[in-house]
Amino acid sequence: MKNLPKTVSRIFLVALIANSVLVVLLLALGVLIHRSGESAMHDMGRITLEAFRAARPILWGSMGLNSPETHDFVKQLADQKIVKNFFVYTTKGKLVFSYSDPNPDDILTEPPTEHILKDNTMFMYDTYSFGNHRHGGGMMGGRTDETLIICLALDTSTLRSTNQLRNYAITIAILMEIIMLLLYTKVSRMIKEYERSRTRLQLAEQEAATGRLAAILAHEIKNPLSSIKGLVGYSIKKSSDESVVENLDRSITEIDRLAAIVNGFLTFGKPIDLEISTFKIRECCEKATTLLSHDLIHTKKAITINGTDFEVNADYNKLLQILVNLILNALDASPAGGTVSINIGAKQLSIINSVTDGAKIDTSRIFEPFYTTKAKGGGLGLPIAKKILELHNFKIEITNTDPFTLILILDGDEHA
Repeated sequence: MKNLPKTVSRIFLVALIANSVLVVLLLALGVLIHRSGESAMHDMGRITLEAFRAARPILWGSMGLNSPETHDFVKQLADQKIVKNFFVYTTKGKLVFSYSDPNPDDILTEPPTEHILKDNTMFMYDTYSFGNHRHGGGMMGGRTDETLIICLALDTSTLRSTNQLRNYAITIAILMEIIMLLLYTKVSRMIKEYERSRTRLQLAEQEAATGRLAAILAHEIKNPLSSIKGLVGYSIKKSSDESVVENLDRSITEIDRLAAIVNGFLTFGKPIDLEISTFKIRECCEKATTLLSHDLIHTKKAITINGTDFEVNADYNKLLQILVNLILNALDASPAGGTVSINIGAKQLSIINSVTDGAKIDTSRIFEPFYTTKAKGGGLGLPIAKKILELHNFKIEITNTDPFTLILILDGDEHA
């Protein structure tokens, strides 16, 4: 069952390719049949003209074109199903003999060397020089040196019927190709969505398990940590030794760092409720910058905000928390005197900063819980940010590592 979607996709792809091959074969076969039929008809017409030419010394020379014997001979030739007409005329366009009345447009005083296809008819022309032979009796009798033109009209409707059947078959095959292509596209999308949903579900299950474990650990650590901090603080007040006090102050700093990590565990492990409101994104960015002003003074780094403002529907405090954490991470990773740029665009904003170790960042793992490149860090800042943004139906992406560029796409239509 696990590989069923891929198997179905492969079956559709094979069927699509097979049908494409069938369309090509039908086209090639149709062209071949048409050419073969046209060639066979041309050969038959040429044989008919040759038969008429071979009878010339007997029929034309002694009896004339309008004699009963010539009529009977032509009738036998014209009785073939594909023969529509047979007529003879002079180079001046005067009709001498015809099996049936021809269309005046078909009487060409300068006959072509190749056959002509027109109105389901193949016209084949040939010229005969009679020398000093008779070409008729009575009014049409006598001797002549005139060159006559003979036209044989062949019925090509059978070729047309074959072409129509071929076209119907090709049309059906092409329609099947289009339908199969649409089905394959739809099925491929469904399979990709299924794979994405399954991946999201697996990640959600892993995050839920990790969150439960993190919450348990945080709960077990938080209380003893608070007690330790209290005892250290009490020791600082009681001690008069400056070196001891200095070491105890360092201990308080490390305890606070551990407490921040523990709070991150608790945030990652517990459900998050959103309070949606509408606000300007620039206002939220400026608020985050104000909260970090103390860090800017001590690190001599800067934050710039550029771009066109827009409104966003989100939980203000949660988005503010995300921006503070992301900007703080950017400041920490920036070199001395560096600048963190916040660029506001169409329903998105980017946070860009130069880094000293961009090559060490594994972008495929950066949103995994507990993954970090910092010597001091819990590796939960980006996973928590991603979790909160996805609850808004927003997205967070990394498009570059040097300079490090985070894109927050804030165009979700619905909220969980």
